[in-house]
Amino acid sequence: VVFYIVVGGFIASILKLFLEFYLYTLAFGELRYIAFVTFSRFCFVTFGILLSS
Repeated sequence: VVFYIVVGGFIASILKLFLEFYLYTLAFGELRYIAFVTFSRFCFVTFGILLSS
């Protein structure tokens, strides 16, 4: 019984690690996407201001 508890806990911790890693990667991807969009808009606005001036 102890063996099953140990193995189950081990598997659960590995799954938890994978899940957390996946979520962090997902969040980081979202952040990169948001940063990219913001940067694009910033460049677009700056370019527009430079053109209009």
